[in-house]
Amino acid sequence: MNQIQKHQNLNKHLDLVAELYLRELIRKEYPDWVDFNDECEKCDQYYDSLLNTVEIK
Repeated sequence: MNQIQKHQNLNKHLDLVAELYLRELIRKEYPDWVDFNDECEKCDQYYDSLLNTVEIK
């Protein structure tokens, strides 16, 4: 694996970690949105709306 591929893999990993962290923060902020199956459709919608309003470079 070359350096570019390693860098791309690291970026993908960091993106996933950041996404999971932000989704968990949303769940903690709005526990009433989480249903009895521990799913949170509103959390997903809120996260998606945040992505649409900010540009991360």
